[in-house]
Amino acid sequence: MNYNNFLMDAFLGKLNTDRFAAFQGLERDDQVDEILNQYKQIMARYPVSEDAGAVPQELFDELKSIGFFGLSIPARYGGL
Repeated sequence: MNYNNFLMDAFLGKLNTDRFAAFQGLERDDQVDEILNQYKQIMARYPVSEDAGAVPQELFDELKSIGFFGLSIPARYGGL
């Protein structure tokens, strides 16, 4: 199921990289690449279903451990 909503799709393990087209051609950030690769691996282990009604705490813990919730976007890309 695709909601055309970045956060919902990411929650369901479907990272739509087309949304990042505006950033193509910019230098790569190895740290962000590593976190995204780890995110994909983690989400593959936790198939999330809307029927469950909740996200497993273990999923949050693993995402937190790789720094997923602490990503910061440099000002040159519109972040703070």
